[in-house]
Formats: sequence, structure tokens, C-alpha cells
Amino acid sequence: MLSLGLHLPIRHVSCGADFCLILLSDGTLLSCGVNESKQLGITQEQLKTCDYSEYESCVRSNNNTNEDIGTTVKNTLTERRIYQVKLLESVKIKMMECGSHYALMVSENNDLYGMGVNDYNQICLGETYARYPSLIDYNRSVDDEITHVGCCFSYSLFVLNSRTLRLIGQNWVYHHDIDHKLSSGRLSPKQNFHVFDCNVKKLCTGGFHFVILLQDGTVYGGDCGSNQYGNFEQENQNTIFYEITQKYFKNVKIVDICCGGDNSAFLTTNGELYVCGLDHFQYSCNSMQYDNMTRVEFKKPIVKMFTGDNYSCVVLDNGSIIFRGKNDKHQLGSLILETHEHTFHMKDLFPKLNDPKDIAVACGYYNTVIYCRKSLAITKHFLFIEKRINDSHLSDIVFQCIQ
Repeated sequence: MLSLGLHLPIRHVSCGADFCLILLSDGTLLSCGVNESKQLGITQEQLKTCDYSEYESCVRSNNNTNEDIGTTVKNTLTERRIYQVKLLESVKIKMMECGSHYALMVSENNDLYGMGVNDYNQICLGETYARYPSLIDYNRSVDDEITHVGCCFSYSLFVLNSRTLRLIGQNWVYHHDIDHKLSSGRLSPKQNFHVFDCNVKKLCTGGFHFVILLQDGTVYGGDCGSNQYGNFEQENQNTIFYEITQKYFKNVKIVDICCGGDNSAFLTTNGELYVCGLDHFQYSCNSMQYDNMTRVEFKKPIVKMFTGDNYSCVVLDNGSIIFRGKNDKHQLGSLILETHEHTFHMKDLFPKLNDPKDIAVACGYYNTVIYCRKSLAITKHFLFIEKRINDSHLSDIVFQCIQ
């Protein structure tokens, strides 16, 4: 056991399907969860330090498994273990995001790395898995700076020099006569997908779509070919990419955005929340499809919003934290499965915290992480809402950090 980095503030946390990454303020990158697709970026020696006798489960059959995957999946969440991702000693990470079973990372000197499953070349050409963080060649120039990264299911994306959008991997195209197929062309990290006229403020990703908010309030969206769930009310045989504000918000400025698995949400300057796509109880406490941009009722004023695969979270200016969505894995922090909304106050978690803007939430598929950016100890302020870890509604988990 080692106290590496535990006295440093948390910069960012991102959740995938069954793992999460924790970035500390000094650039140290930590991981925890399941390592089936090599998404933890750790060595077998690190993994062997845990006793998993109570938490073993069968690995899904896969023809491309590596020789050291073994016959069991080991979940470090249930063992309360956090590992330092295997990087060169001199490499410090400034940003990262998780996909379902992979992740992108950017170093302080703007090198781009990927690790985990690589089945659609969303990291690089070649291997099915990137066992450790692998350097991605994006034809970098001396002055290039990566300012945003994001991960969808079969492709990843990043913003270069605040304005240039690039995609990596393959997108899915849906047809009326065929369920789905991959797009014919691979998206290359060396080619520009789009260059914006204004700097990017925020990039959000869903399962197969993404939304980009510019500094001037303009919003763009990209989606799979047939707009299967009505995310952007467009339909063609190619990847959709268009300006959302031009169609829906000509006289309204957008100040925040987020993406769920099959939907997108937009917060306006007057505090109104608009949603489009397939709503899995995330916003209306009902399951429905919004084919058009639809305003939904939420308590105000919202200062932050986050979305997972099938649930959402908003933080109000009074410190209230509201979760809505599916609760099948207790990701709302309630043990009542039928619950579609759960509200609590930030002081229930952080008694000394006064500014709700310091609250951050990482919403994944089944696990939820609530943390305070000013926290100086993961062991005190790193919370997982998950019944498999603890049967209380919210648990403060004490972790051991393995180098």
C-alpha cells in the first residue's frame, strides 16, 4: 500500500462501463475497476497484489483475448483498490476521458495516448487491445495544443488548438432495410473533421453522438447516419454534423450541454433545460423519445449538469443534487429499484463545502462518482454509489493506492 498522490486535489474523474480514471492535480493518473479490456493500464504484478476470491466472474468468450487475461475478471472497485496507470515517469497527464472500455489521455506536453479496447480502431490501427497507454500519431506540430477529448462507443475525438475537431475510429450508419453497419471510411486522427470559427468551450459525448459548445454559445452536434433516436432530427446516409443553435436556439444563448447514451441536453441563459433524443427517465422521470427539441421541467437554478448512459444529475445553486433516471444498479444512490428521482444536499457529503460549483459528478453506465475538486484526499471525498460495494445509500469508501 502507498499514499501516492492522496494529498493532492482531484482534477477530474471519468467513468467507463466498468472502470474509472482519476486525475490528480500534479498529473498523476489513477485507475480502478475491471481490467478485462486492459483499460486500467496496469501491470499483472500490480493486479496480483489483490485477493479477488470473493469477486471473480467468468470472462466473456473472445477470440482476441490476450494470454494474461486469464479465466476471471477482477474488479478492483469491490476491493477498494486504486492503481497508478503505467506511464513513463516523466509523463504527466493534463486531461482524460473514458469510453465504454477504453480511454484517451493527453499529456502536459500535448502527446495523445489511448488505452483499452481498440476493436474499431478508436485508438490506433492494429491491436485489439492497447494494454498500456499507447501514443497516437496525429501529425503533431511544435505549437499544437490539445484542448478537449471525448470518447464514443466506436470512435474517439479531440479538439486541436481550441478550434480543430478530429475523429478517430469508425462510426455506425443505420439504414431502414438493414439494422446497422459500420461506415465505410475510417476516421483518421491526422485529418481535420471540422474547423470552428470560435474556440470550443465544452465537448460532450454519448454512445454514438457528440455535442460541442463554443465560447460564443453556438452549439454543433454530430451523430450516426439515420439519427436513430432523434438526437438531432436529421436523416441521411452519412455522419450528421450541423449547427444546432441555427435550427433551435436562434434567439437563445446556450451556456451548458451534456450527452446521455442516446440523448442530449442544453441549458439556456435563462435556466431553461431542453432535451432531444431517447429519454430513459433521465429528465422527465418517464421513458419517451423526443423527436424535436423539448423543454423539460427541472428545479432552478441549475449551476451544473451531468449525464450517464441512462440517468442524469443536476446541481442547484442551493447545493441540492438531483439524480433522475434508471436505478437498476442503484446508480442514483437509492436502494429502491423503482426510484426514478433521488435528491440530497451537498453538505450530506461534504459538510464544509459552501460553493456548489465545486461539486463534480462522473456518471458512467452503472457507477456514479461524486467528488469535490478541492478535496485533498481521495480517502475522504471519493464516493461510489453502488450496492455491490456498500449497502448504504451513499458510502465513503477508503481506498488503497497501488503503484
